[in-house]
Amino acid sequence: MTFRQLLLELKFDENIEKAIMDYIENHEAQIKELSRTAYEKTEDVFTLCTKDPFTRLVVITYLLVQAYDVYKANNIPDSIIFDTFRDVSLRCNLHYRRTNKMEVSEEEVEWYRSIFQGNIFKLGCMQFEKTKMVYFGGEKDKNSDLELFNRYQSILPEGTPVLSCHIQEGEDLSEHSVDHSMQMASAFFEQYFPEYKWKAYVCYTWLLYPKMVMHLKEHSKILKFAKRFEVLCSFDNSQLAMRTLFPTNADYTRNDLTSLQKMAIEHKDWFGFSCGVILRESRL
Repeated sequence: MTFRQLLLELKFDENIEKAIMDYIENHEAQIKELSRTAYEKTEDVFTLCTKDPFTRLVVITYLLVQAYDVYKANNIPDSIIFDTFRDVSLRCNLHYRRTNKMEVSEEEVEWYRSIFQGNIFKLGCMQFEKTKMVYFGGEKDKNSDLELFNRYQSILPEGTPVLSCHIQEGEDLSEHSVDHSMQMASAFFEQYFPEYKWKAYVCYTWLLYPKMVMHLKEHSKILKFAKRFEVLCSFDNSQLAMRTLFPTNADYTRNDLTSLQKMAIEHKDWFGFSCGVILRESRL
């Protein structure tokens, strides 16, 4: 897989694609060296995070050529590889349309490690990542069910293999789409990673926050998605929800706000962050 072939598969906005290709053609030796040291740490900071945001984008894209070999070593089909890799172009395209900037944030540099390690896969409407069960510390929301939380610490001890579910912006969370995605995941990991004995789907997201969910309309796709999970704990921190719902300050004053955005503006205290679980044997 050549860099040019891979770049075409990513489906970047044509302006971004051209900018990346032009930069590689003129600075490939520099980008190759930066790629070699991108995830080395100095004082707990990745080397790549010290570079300017556009350089980060070029290096991340360049590293996907190596990541392709990691995925192919496990015989993953090209269709799944490219669907997975397009997380990079999806995020970049959305940001470019909003800000006219071509860049990768420091937070995204950290996030893309899961791709370079070959641990995350886009299957249907969700991404599934091989991870270990983690129970967040800190003060939990007063509505958290501590009895349930403690029970699950016995059922799913810290470090238990799980599949973390991630939802990209704009994805369809209809019941059919989510059912299909989870069925794909179950079959996929059984076929390509039979040695990975995962015990549950886990989702760490603002979409499960009970105080918000209880105010959603009966037909809401988010409500139906949330009802699949047992919420183990919640945190009274709306930062992730607000950043997702309002990527730029201008989004607060749009004329076409969704009902969820209106709710967030009027009742910010209804939004937080939760950890939800679906045990493998009780899926769907």
